[in-house]
Amino acid sequence: MSPFEVEAVELLKNLREFRAWIDQHERKKVRFMRAYKNKLEREMGPSVDEFRERYEDTKEGKSPLYHHLLEIFTVLSRPIKFMETDLRPSVGMGVLLERWMMTSAVEDYLRECCQEVDRLLDELTKKMGSV
Repeated sequence: MSPFEVEAVELLKNLREFRAWIDQHERKKVRFMRAYKNKLEREMGPSVDEFRERYEDTKEGKSPLYHHLLEIFTVLSRPIKFMETDLRPSVGMGVLLERWMMTSAVEDYLRECCQEVDRLLDELTKKMGSV
């Protein structure tokens, strides 16, 4: 295996582990989204950034494998962007109602993103063979 393939397999393994971690937690709590964001940005983000920097301008960076892995990370990042940019509290809305609406909306969106990630992981696993 080339160094690129070794790193791609490791990144795929980490993405799978992160996806499994999501299913192990109660997603209706505000604390979960904080933990999700921290884990995504502090644990997954740096390894994805290093992978991107190392291979972006190479022939491997033009490969479907490279783009597929980055797409999975992007899909996992969407709920954070949604929570931080699209969910703004209304003036006069009570704090409890606001939190409930935010967590419900993010939970629904996270569920959709996880379904998309599962599909992408399955596709990638089939392309790479059993990893």
